[in-house]
This record gives sequence, C-alpha cells and structure tokens, in this order.
Amino acid sequence: MSLRLRLVFFAVGLSLAALVVHQVGIAALASHLRATGWLLLPVVTVWAVVYLVDSCAWYTMLGPEASRPGFLRTCAIHITSFTLNHIIPAGGFGGEGYRVYALAPWLGRRRAMSAAVQFRLMHSLAHMIFVLVALIPGIFLLPRTLLGAIVLVVTGLFGAAVAWFLHRRHQEGILEAGLDLLLLIPGVRRLARRLEALRSTLRDMDDQITTLYHEHPGRFWGVLGLEFVSRCIMSLELALIFWGLGLGVRIPEAFVASALVTTLINLFFFLPLELGAREGGLYLVFALLGLGPEHGVFAAVVTRLRELVWTGIGLSLLWVQGEHLPKSPFEGPSSPPTPPA
Repeated sequence: MSLRLRLVFFAVGLSLAALVVHQVGIAALASHLRATGWLLLPVVTVWAVVYLVDSCAWYTMLGPEASRPGFLRTCAIHITSFTLNHIIPAGGFGGEGYRVYALAPWLGRRRAMSAAVQFRLMHSLAHMIFVLVALIPGIFLLPRTLLGAIVLVVTGLFGAAVAWFLHRRHQEGILEAGLDLLLLIPGVRRLARRLEALRSTLRDMDDQITTLYHEHPGRFWGVLGLEFVSRCIMSLELALIFWGLGLGVRIPEAFVASALVTTLINLFFFLPLELGAREGGLYLVFALLGLGPEHGVFAAVVTRLRELVWTGIGLSLLWVQGEHLPKSPFEGPSSPPTPPA
C-alpha cells in the first residue's frame, strides 16, 4: 500500500477518534477510567476473543481460494477493517474498502470485492440469528407490559425479515439484484443505467459469493456458526459489567441486552463511533430490564473506553501492515497473483 493511501486511511481514522476524545473531554475520560478501574482489562480481552473468532470465520470462508493471506495477516486486516467501519459514518462499510484493498494482492480486486461483500453478509446473518435467539430468554426477562410486547414483536419481525433476506442473498447473490432494484427507483434510475455495462461483472461476483453456499455447504454453516459464537462471546462484555456493578453474573440478561442494544445501534448506522446511539440504547435497555438506567450510563462509559482502546490498536495495525503490501495490487479477472511472503 502506498504511503499516501496509508496516510489517508490513518488520518481519517485518527481524526474521528480525536473528535470523540474532544467531545467527551480528557478530564472526563480520566475520571471514567479511574471509575472503571480493573474492569476495562477483561472487557478489552473479551473483544480480543471476539475479533479472533471473527478472523477464524473469515479465514475459513476464504479456505477454497487457491491463495489467501496467512492467519495473522487475516486477523490484522479484519481488526483494522472493523475499526474503520466503526469510526467512519458510512453505514458500517467505511472499512470495507480497506478490506478489499488489503486482500487484493492475494485474490485480485474482483474476488477481493466479492469476498468482502460475502463476509459482510455472513456477519450480518449471524447477528440477526443471534438477535432472534436472544428473544427466547427475552420472553421471560422483558416486562409483561405493552412496551415489552412491542419490543419482542417488532424485534422478532425485523430480525426474521432481515435474516431471511440475507440467507437468500447467499443463495442468489446480491449485486445484480441491487442493480435491478436501483433501476426501479425514480431519481437514481439514470445513474443506475450507467452501471449496466458492469452487469456481467456483477453477475460474476454474485457467482463467487454464492459458491460457498452451493458448493461448500459444510464450510458455509461452519463459518456461520463461528460468527454466531463470536456474537455470544460479545455479550459477555455486559455480563462482566453487571458483575462489576455488583449485580451478579447475569448471562441471560447480558444476552438479551446485547441483542437489543446492537439492534438500536444499527438503526443509527450513520453516526461516527455510534455517538449517542450506544449511550441511549444502553440507558433504555437497562431500564427495560429493570437493572437501573444509571447502570446503563456506566456500561456506556466502559464500552466507550473499550472502543477507544481497540481503535488505537486497529489504527496501529493499519500503519504496520501497510508497509508489507504490494504497491500495485493484481487487477486480473481470474487467477490471483503469487502472494507476498
């Protein structure tokens, strides 16, 4: 990767991270850090395991490829990509361009793009399944009120609809269907017609996306299982926070709270670093579960500090690994290049 491009990625990420620090304030962060104390270390460690399992899933998904990066490089690319996704307000896709660029030396740009889309679909499908499974304990933990019933029904319908859609995309592809959809929308139809020349390319990339489901079903379900496990491990963050607050080990409540909070956050995908969405979501969900909304505020502080730690790690990995990527990634449509050592 060229020094100029590395500087662009790094500067954007660092600027947005600095924006959060500025808004919160150095003094406030120091105060929060003292209040959090020892709890921050296990919470950061939980996310190390989450990223490790996610990387295993992505590495497994790339298994049929004749060439793929090594596991440690896969981990580094994945962590950096998710860091950029988190801090760049682009619908959670801010880091996918980096994922494509970093993967291209092994697979070629076209296959790298389809692999990035494929993993994003898999990641989202696993998360929707996690949300649906979390509704089972939610039936017993959420209040038996009209509000509790609305939360269960709306979340269930939303999760089921999105999960069905994502599963179908693994079967049929998404890129060509997306172009067809754009051609039906007034206002963007003219722009979409300019993409017609790329239809065969999009169809080829869709074929690459659906290959895993149709030709390697065991690997598909294995990757989906790993992604689901990573979502379950993610919920242990809130279980640790419950314990740190003296509420005891409440794994079912952590499971439900994690599912509801992440669903709320996804509705506000356009906010950099999920500013306000995470804090508000934790406050509301803690109140809904009867755990005290003030505890939700503390949980938001802990998770925000954890996010800042992993942002620093992700940006550091971006800078280090960039030095070892070729300057001119392979652009051919078929066979990938000989990967770097």
